[in-house]
Amino acid sequence: MNKKILIISFLLILAIAFILKYFPDVITGLISQIVNLSVGIQNSTLARFVYFSYPSEITLGNSATFSVNLQNIGSVNITTGIEIHVKNSLLTTVSSSYDVNYTLAPLEIRSFSAIYTPTSAGTYWVIANATYNSTFETKTVEEYRSFNVTTAPVIPAYPVYPGVYIPPMVYVYNLTLEYPKQINLTQNESYIIPIYATNYGNADIHNLSLYVTLEGIRWKINPESLAALPPKTTVIFLISLKVPSDAEIKDYILNFMLDSKEIKRKGEIAITVLAYPIEFCPEVERAIRNYASLIDRVSIEIERAASQGRNVTLALKYFREARKEFDLVKDFFNLKDCESAKQHLELVRKCLELTVIELARSIIPSSPLLFYIIIIILTAIAISTIIIVTKKKKLLIITKPMISVLLEDREKSREELKNLEKVYKKKQINEVEYRLKKSKLEKEIEKIETEIIMRFGTERQLSLLEDVKKAYIEGIINKKIYNKTRERLVNKIVMGQKR
Repeated sequence: MNKKILIISFLLILAIAFILKYFPDVITGLISQIVNLSVGIQNSTLARFVYFSYPSEITLGNSATFSVNLQNIGSVNITTGIEIHVKNSLLTTVSSSYDVNYTLAPLEIRSFSAIYTPTSAGTYWVIANATYNSTFETKTVEEYRSFNVTTAPVIPAYPVYPGVYIPPMVYVYNLTLEYPKQINLTQNESYIIPIYATNYGNADIHNLSLYVTLEGIRWKINPESLAALPPKTTVIFLISLKVPSDAEIKDYILNFMLDSKEIKRKGEIAITVLAYPIEFCPEVERAIRNYASLIDRVSIEIERAASQGRNVTLALKYFREARKEFDLVKDFFNLKDCESAKQHLELVRKCLELTVIELARSIIPSSPLLFYIIIIILTAIAISTIIIVTKKKKLLIITKPMISVLLEDREKSREELKNLEKVYKKKQINEVEYRLKKSKLEKEIEKIETEIIMRFGTERQLSLLEDVKKAYIEGIINKKIYNKTRERLVNKIVMGQKR
């Protein structure tokens, strides 16, 4: 029976893995549409290219037509202009086309086309970008595509009988970035800059790392690097800024570079440090707007990661904690309590940093061999664990009274809770992790105690067991008397429950 279950489970998982591996577009497309319609982005400005038409190959002398559709997926109007640039293999711009500035309503789509006639053969890149304004910052969305220009074939005067030729796989590496181009800050303000990096190529991008150069303002990156970014996958990098209280009132330039084994991308963000204004708590209001947009985008990326079969359990825990703290920030801000709002903003920042770190860790490289090996190993481990645990539980129920099992489980959970408090006092874990783990252990202890009382007797009977144990620990009774008394009490509870 166990062999049949093992074989059926193995075949079922292989079938699911095959569908997710080779037919992800239909599933991903459907889920992304549902997410875009159901999740909703409240009071945020977001735009993306939903259509990009281009020829993968043309013959020298012919013209190439490029068409894009830009959609406003936010909830407020945005003003933007689409640009289409063509670059040759040396990344020199050979053609540029510009659309007029246009105001896009929520969910409205703007189309734009450009035509280019190449003058030489080779590989070309077509880049579509659009810059749009939100309340406090300017954002840019970009898409890259490549196409080949070939010369017309020469027809020979004699017949040619070609042999069987299998062309090699051509890997295209395309990394698209989305980030704010300009932000305004004040002295002693904390701020998070998100950089969304999406792989639109057809191969993994390996050893992706973010490097930042910025003087006069303290900064930190989370996560600092990623082992591999598969196609059609987005990773979020957060640059946490802290403006010193004595920072100069001037313009700063943040230069960053995303470097990998296959491709590099550079960017620049202008930061203006302003004098502290008279109105109430402007940095908190600005942070609320920034975090609202970031939380909406992270929510979409978590939904997309879950639809791809990635393990987002920890990311989801930290993200829910971030949302809870963010609600408290808004409550304190409405109550004009600026200091409390700032304290909870710091917790929001920590939770979001942990969220994007766990989200990056959940990314699985798209190597087919490694993918199937992991699936097989995990399947074997899971089935073996279920069989072993089931057998152990049956043996435990037969050979040991259930009351003893529950009491031991309670003692283990209590010991774990004491160790957790010691670790937290030594500052070996942060406050968010401590609170989550403590809540989980307290719920486990409460559940075990409820089950003990419901199954085996009253609280008074259980307190007798506690008194006997305490007497043994303090040396009032020896081990032999303790074991006999404990066994007698347990038997009495079990017999009373049967009656």
